[in-house]
Amino acid sequence: MIKQLVAPIYVQWEVTPLCNFKCIHCYNAWRRGVEKEYTTNVDLYPVITNEIIKNRIFHVTITGGEPLLVFEDIKPYLIRLHKANITMSINTNATFVTENLACELRNVGVTHALVSVPCGIDDICDDITQHHNSLKQIIKGIEILIKSGIIVSVNMVVTQKNINNIYMTAEKLKEIPILRFGATRASSPCEYEKFNEFRISRQQTSYMFTELMRIEKELNIKTTSFEAYPYCSFETEAQFKKFGKKICSAGKAE
Repeated sequence: MIKQLVAPIYVQWEVTPLCNFKCIHCYNAWRRGVEKEYTTNVDLYPVITNEIIKNRIFHVTITGGEPLLVFEDIKPYLIRLHKANITMSINTNATFVTENLACELRNVGVTHALVSVPCGIDDICDDITQHHNSLKQIIKGIEILIKSGIIVSVNMVVTQKNINNIYMTAEKLKEIPILRFGATRASSPCEYEKFNEFRISRQQTSYMFTELMRIEKELNIKTTSFEAYPYCSFETEAQFKKFGKKICSAGKAE
């Protein structure tokens, strides 16, 4: 007898819309001057925590914005999830990571971090994040996380600004070492009409896949892309076999 799940087995919890970066590709496009006030509603934390536990979710990814901005506020609820035997990971830019914070993340049950690395070139990274000295801060945070026992994967969101720097970015991270390197085509953020100038083409998307395959072969780093793509995005059978079988699982419970 096949049993149906009562809820999705995995959820992403956006604990805050706020971030110290203002990345050009960010879906929270209000950061580019839209006159709206966005705040973190901490009153929802216990409500959401109760729902996650009640619905027997298996795994939660803590995300944002930048979730480490509100770590002290969210920490008691991460402890509750951990005690309920729910596994957790975190999506972060890692710039707030210290040795003490990494230790606390591990102690509340966070086992894996997906860290955004926009580019392995300092100036381009700063241009994308709109934040000075961002690359050095990100790499330092990654090194601390790994030293603390947290597994780290990296995602590079690809736009016209960094399309030519995929391989060298992975090469820069090779010796840290990271578990996995991902490159993912940027999607158009809502409320950002000028994003078209940063969007990569179908041919550039294929080039992104080719670079990921080259990274895996030459640098011996596991590679992926964190998005489901239409079949027309792939120019070769090898690309499709490697990256073409991902599906969007949003809203699915079985």
